Amino acid sequence: MTGKEIVERTPHIQWSTSCFADETLEQAYREESWRSARLLTAMTLIGFSVAWLAAVTVDNLFLRGTPYFEFAAGSRTLTGLFGIGFGLWMVLARPHHEHRAPKIGVYLWMAFSTMTAITVSWIYPFLETTADGRTDLLLSTCYWMSLQILGLGIALSAWRRGVVVMAAFYAISYTCLAIYWTPQLEYTQEAQIIVIIAASFFAVILSYLFARRARQRFYITRLYEEAKVTAEKAQQFTTFLLAATGHDIRQPIFALNLNASMLEDLIEERNWEEAAKLAERQSQALYGVSGLISSVLELSQLDTRRRSVEPEPLEIRTVIETVLAPIRSLAAHRRIDLRSVDSALTID
Repeated sequence: MTGKEIVERTPHIQWSTSCFADETLEQAYREESWRSARLLTAMTLIGFSVAWLAAVTVDNLFLRGTPYFEFAAGSRTLTGLFGIGFGLWMVLARPHHEHRAPKIGVYLWMAFSTMTAITVSWIYPFLETTADGRTDLLLSTCYWMSLQILGLGIALSAWRRGVVVMAAFYAISYTCLAIYWTPQLEYTQEAQIIVIIAASFFAVILSYLFARRARQRFYITRLYEEAKVTAEKAQQFTTFLLAATGHDIRQPIFALNLNASMLEDLIEERNWEEAAKLAERQSQALYGVSGLISSVLELSQLDTRRRSVEPEPLEIRTVIETVLAPIRSLAAHRRIDLRSVDSALTID
């Protein structure tokens, strides 16, 4: 089976949630991927939160002494401290994926981060007194918002609903901001509006693609592990089968060698009656060896799934006779009285 065929066979992944339609498979995926997703989410929250705290220096430089300082700096600080604290908690506490705390905390941080971005982007244009200054400020705001939402779309693909909400608010807030200031600018903001909308759209698409690809990779790995276990079991069975066959085939082969030697003696003695009986036992021994080899071949074909199994009745009498036939001559040669209890029972 090629990689393309495996991907095409991947169970349906829903567009709205980026989850497997099969709940059992989705549960297995979450348990398997939660450790790496938790670490990536924690590192993302800590990294972006450190950036929010570092940006307070910009507020201190440009907003100090204005009525906007406390609001902007407070929003950045709250978002930064909450993100760092919650990210460290996820790393140290290692919460289970079924707990509600990780989901609530991540979505709260995404809400705080979105509110902070919107707040800061609306405050700074009021500090500029010239059209060129506002234009440059809106341009830089467009770029940092685009980069931020794209980064979050990739890093937080495990939280796709939050990414969708953030992208929508980023696009809407900047569009409204650009429209509000356009009458006071020398140039319109169509290009910047297109950039932020495109970035928000691609953030959602990347989030979906990363989530989908992660599930496909999980499913392919799952198939590989199952195939590996099956191959190991088949190898163990083959080893056991060869060992058992080697052990079981020794006795009839030894009986055949002994019968051949005895048959030569009987022919030299012209004891045709005993020779005929011995030849018949030789034939039975050969039949037993042939049946054993045929059974091994059938089992090997069953192992490769080229044969199917159907139950059928088997007489106990036949099994006993098959076991005794190869060793009757050996018992007679050693003057051992070989007897068996007849049975009319059958098994499936």
